[in-house]
Amino acid sequence: MWLIPFKGRNHSGCYAQNFLWKKDNVYIMDNHRAALWCWFQHVLDSEKIDFIHIDKHTDTLQSRLGEWVDACPDLWTIELDDYLSFIHKKEMNTDIPLFRWDNYGSIFLEKYTHLINKCIYATHNEGDPPNFKFTQQPDIWDVAGNLNYWIEDSKNKWIFNLDLDYFFYENDFEKYSILFSDGYIEQIFNVIKKHLEDGKLSCFTMCLSPECCGGWEPAEELCYKATNILGIDFELPKKV
Repeated sequence: MWLIPFKGRNHSGCYAQNFLWKKDNVYIMDNHRAALWCWFQHVLDSEKIDFIHIDKHTDTLQSRLGEWVDACPDLWTIELDDYLSFIHKKEMNTDIPLFRWDNYGSIFLEKYTHLINKCIYATHNEGDPPNFKFTQQPDIWDVAGNLNYWIEDSKNKWIFNLDLDYFFYENDFEKYSILFSDGYIEQIFNVIKKHLEDGKLSCFTMCLSPECCGGWEPAEELCYKATNILGIDFELPKKV
């Protein structure tokens, strides 16, 4: 189901959203700007949740966090179009949207701290540190082997937020390559599949981040490998 129909293989930037696709509690998008809205289609104010973020970047920008949190609307009631177009302020006669691809995480952790039991942030340590006291930040080599244990060890359900750029690195020639083995990648998505099926994941959001994966082609190739493991029938239009 296309919540935002595919606009083409365009640059994402801080504010663009080129597509958002949904099946049940799984959402796929070009960048994570819409992820915060997706979570609140499944989170209840009456129960604690755990949160896991696997991404090259932390997505927890702090520079104007107080202003952003004060401006943040009620995420349980806002419609998607209103969320994406919600204006924080004007600068030089230009409307500046509130939600970016690098601040939605810090807004979530600050404004909705009361919902969160614990966080796991598996990143390449790019970006401001996550602004939540009880945050575990595992090393890259610990993630695949421990992911299932982390999820099963909690009595709470999880929000699982994953960016495919986590699996890529940029070499000296400004070209991107896959950082991990097929086995590492398959292990992670097999665990996600298991816990989507057993109900431990309230919501799973995944983005392609083509700018950080070397372009749309490698991002899509990895996306289809992931969705094949998850048993999800997803494919971007060939020509738009």
